[in-house]
Amino acid sequence: MDPLVSGILITVVGGIVLALVLWCGNKGWRWVRNLDRLEKLKNELNEQCEKVDLLQSETSDLRRQNKELKELFDSKSSLFPSDIIFVEKIGAWYSSSAKLYYCNSCKIKERFSPLRATREGWQCTVKDCGQWYQNPDFIYPHTREVNDWDPFQ
Repeated sequence: MDPLVSGILITVVGGIVLALVLWCGNKGWRWVRNLDRLEKLKNELNEQCEKVDLLQSETSDLRRQNKELKELFDSKSSLFPSDIIFVEKIGAWYSSSAKLYYCNSCKIKERFSPLRATREGWQCTVKDCGQWYQNPDFIYPHTREVNDWDPFQ
């Protein structure tokens, strides 16, 4: 148990004993009855101390698990491609090993989300992002202008 907690508990028990002695005086039968109460208080105090010890051990276990998870997360972050480069023409990141483009908006938010490719460009797959990156090499198919259309020809 923590020395501070045990010191506080000893002080509390000592205060209870002193209060009982002053309150009871020399009356023997009250003293015996108060000793029984004191014994019950002591038992309750021991139970509370055991609970404190249990909570302290659980807290230390949770801290250890938290540290292990942080270390695991840091090791997982190295699984992202290390060969990514920023493609200024598009405004997104490209990994030559994965052959994928990655969203710049998400990377700023420390997320690493691949882009879905279409003919016209790329779109982020994260629901709350949805950033669109236009393909500069895409040429829209020629459409006839309205003025060229003659229904009677």
